[in-house]
Amino acid sequence: MPLIMQRLERLESALTSKYWSFIFLTPETCPRKLIQALSLNLPHVESESWLDRLSWGGTFINGKPVYEDQALIPPCRIEYYEPKDAFDSAGSNYPHFDPDQIVFEDEQLLAVFKPARLPCLPVREQRLFNLRNYLDRYLQGKKSSARVHMPSRLDTSVCGLVLASKDESFHNKLQILYQNRRMHKLYIMRTDRIPNWDEITVDAPITRDPAHAVLRKVADYGGKPAETIFNVLGKDEQGTVIISARPLTGRTHQIRLHALHAGIPILGDNFYCGTPASELNLMSYKVAFTHPNTRGEIEITVPSRLFPAWIDRDFEALYTKQLE
Repeated sequence: MPLIMQRLERLESALTSKYWSFIFLTPETCPRKLIQALSLNLPHVESESWLDRLSWGGTFINGKPVYEDQALIPPCRIEYYEPKDAFDSAGSNYPHFDPDQIVFEDEQLLAVFKPARLPCLPVREQRLFNLRNYLDRYLQGKKSSARVHMPSRLDTSVCGLVLASKDESFHNKLQILYQNRRMHKLYIMRTDRIPNWDEITVDAPITRDPAHAVLRKVADYGGKPAETIFNVLGKDEQGTVIISARPLTGRTHQIRLHALHAGIPILGDNFYCGTPASELNLMSYKVAFTHPNTRGEIEITVPSRLFPAWIDRDFEALYTKQLE
């Protein structure tokens, strides 16, 4: 099987849903209602589950999300993301929120540890299980009227620190820090490839990969500027290499793609040729910045109690000098 086909097959197996699309051009061929159209074209789905499935999310008419049954007006296109697991248990695939995952909080800001497999925001496949929803409910439980905004986010499969603001004004201030490269981030990754360097800077623009809508690639020409600094920290007991990554820009899949470009694909990266593992071995470990309101210097790291299983609990003691 050609390499590109192997990559796409592995990517599709890693996705949590199967994509369906149906186009109806004329009144003669178009069912009157959405659920009728879905039932006719997806007869393997229990018809009585469609109202719940629509509420869950993942259904679109002409590109717009739909959460209840409605009349169809041709021409129209219906898209549906069907959970691969049994629908009544699909929610169990998403980690739930624990207030212990909040590692910093003040009047304007939250810093939260996001576990792998939890989206930061509602995604096309479903709208219910995501970090923003959990944080909104957390603030409501504290009798707060604040609504969460996220100036930056992590890939669903990446774990680690996420910043969230409690109001739009502070959100805008954080965005300016990101845009001006004054938000300093450090990630920790693990690979089973042995690099022939201790430090390397990857300066390689990134663009969409026509092979699949989810993928990105290093651009042959054009693309968005992207730069990442990698430093080897050491080897763990399994003989795999622990590496820090400092992204100087914030492109989609940047660290994962630049790691592949540098010959060190991340363990568990089903998108970019990493050796299979139980999860993506990439964590947003530290963020440092000047607080826009207090002007104090803020440095937040993931506490060891929240480390994923692939990181040694003595990580900080082992690599103190390298992390300075």
